[in-house]
Amino acid sequence: MEKKRKVNFAMTAAAVCVAIAALLKIIIPVAGYYAAYVFASYYRIKDGIFLEIVNNTDELMSAGKTYSALTFNIGFGAYDKDFDFFMDSGFDENGNLIYGSHSRAQSGEKVLENIRGAENVILSLSPDTVFLQEVDTSAHRSCFVDQLEIFTSSFEDYGSVFAQNAHTPYFLYPLNEPIGMFESGLLSLYRMYAGSSVRLSLPLSDSVMDNLFDLDRCMSVTRFPVEGSDKQFVAVNVHMSAYDIDGKVRDMQIKYLGNFISEERRKGNYVLVGGDFNNILAGGFSCFTPENGETVPPWAGVWNASFPGFDLIATITGDGPQKGTCRNNTRPYDEDWTYTCVIDGFIVSDNIKILNVINITSHDFAFSDHNPVKTEFVLL
Repeated sequence: MEKKRKVNFAMTAAAVCVAIAALLKIIIPVAGYYAAYVFASYYRIKDGIFLEIVNNTDELMSAGKTYSALTFNIGFGAYDKDFDFFMDSGFDENGNLIYGSHSRAQSGEKVLENIRGAENVILSLSPDTVFLQEVDTSAHRSCFVDQLEIFTSSFEDYGSVFAQNAHTPYFLYPLNEPIGMFESGLLSLYRMYAGSSVRLSLPLSDSVMDNLFDLDRCMSVTRFPVEGSDKQFVAVNVHMSAYDIDGKVRDMQIKYLGNFISEERRKGNYVLVGGDFNNILAGGFSCFTPENGETVPPWAGVWNASFPGFDLIATITGDGPQKGTCRNNTRPYDEDWTYTCVIDGFIVSDNIKILNVINITSHDFAFSDHNPVKTEFVLL
């Protein structure tokens, strides 16, 4: 009997080994083909592409007049208060490293709800210039809701410029909820007449593997003639890298931005940069750290650059709860637990007078993992 059991066990083990070998013969080639597909799909959008200005207005800018600008990362319509994101990491109150879990919005209906909510916030503030980041045009992660179409249709009195900064193959990661493919970008909306607009590529890592999990980072640069002057108002929409833990890629991007705007200032132009800098601009690491909640996450870095002739315009002051402009996404939002900081704001040249700046915190991350920031200014 014992000998028979040994024979049966050996036969079973052999069958399992044969099955595993057969499975590996399928899995290994498929995995190889998939890896080849992902790497073959990688490319960077050509630098210096001129962008189409849609629905351009005829109102020239003028010195001495008050204008307003707003920047808002809308989080591709997925990030309401209940959303967390698989790429975000942080430390809980006990010092344990934690991650978010989701890669896709809950539903297309939820995406539409968040986009409409963000729209209503912006419209209620009536800015002259709007810088939006993470605007999806076609994406699994946002249920293929075309957010560019929604915004440009709703802001019918504004000219618009769109600069693509994401174009991915179908990602099978994370395995429990693949993020799929997505196309996304920077949308700039203007009430003033724009003369031209161009997409400028930002520096990225030398590693293709790293870049596969980053966006095709860029700046959208739009030029506006100023009435009675040979100067231009140069508006820059930017979204810098987020997940380079050592900050080297962000440092390269900051240097690139600094060189560009410094050259524009030397020409005598007015320069205003708005966006998501993914660096803490005001309040430091711990300004909004909850007493018994999440602590400073690994990705957090403080902006330490300065450019002669420019001011960094960011604040810890909100029109509602005193929170940052961005929350960490390791868990659904909890005002008493979630880490927040200020990474959204503006950089302006010294020939622009800033009248005020405020974080729009009254909606408290209801429609995105960011709160918008608004400023009013005058060209001198």
